[in-house]
Amino acid sequence: MGVFLLLLVSVPLCVYSARHAVRAFREVREKNRKEPVAWKRVLNWPAGMIWSAYLVVFSFGLVLNNLVFD
Repeated sequence: MGVFLLLLVSVPLCVYSARHAVRAFREVREKNRKEPVAWKRVLNWPAGMIWSAYLVVFSFGLVLNNLVFD
């Protein structure tokens, strides 16, 4: 029962984080089209994608942990 509840929470979190990462990628791409300075375009990527990558890795790790170790 506990594993089912953990998966019930972690799978939607995984879907949300993947959608958030795609949305962040699109927003950075749109922002970079309007930015004339090259070094500002380069700096937009790490700031926009680090948090999204963290969410994706955490949520996939949570699902993997719930499936394998329980």
